Amino acid sequence: MKKIKKIMFPTDLSDVSEKVCSYAVLLAEKYGAKIDIIYVVQEPSNLIDLLSFDAMEEECAKEADDKLNIFCNKHLKGKADYKIHIRKGIPFKEIKKAAEELGSDIIVMGTHGRTGLDHALLGSTAERLVRMLPIPVLTVR
Repeated sequence: MKKIKKIMFPTDLSDVSEKVCSYAVLLAEKYGAKIDIIYVVQEPSNLIDLLSFDAMEEECAKEADDKLNIFCNKHLKGKADYKIHIRKGIPFKEIKKAAEELGSDIIVMGTHGRTGLDHALLGSTAERLVRMLPIPVLTVR
């Protein structure tokens, strides 16, 4: 088994993020690993939203940074060495790219458990990453 030195923790700052973060911290403490926290500002899916998104993009990133810093100060400070990364794009693509670029050994992330037609058409970010990445993905429901 490969030694865990770098843990990626993708978050959308939803209610489940605190629970998922506790698993990332537990692994970081156990293995002396660093945590890369990634938040993806999702690009809009249609042209009308895209036109207005350009004007709001920096504001969205700044707000995400502020919220992530508050979250990290509350849940990570003094417990694990971490770094915040904010990306813009499609979440599963940006998380995959970041995991490869940063040399992540494991991803610890939440899942919202899509079902039915929505799941069949879109899949979930976690499921896509499990299928696409050569590293382990620990999902927390």
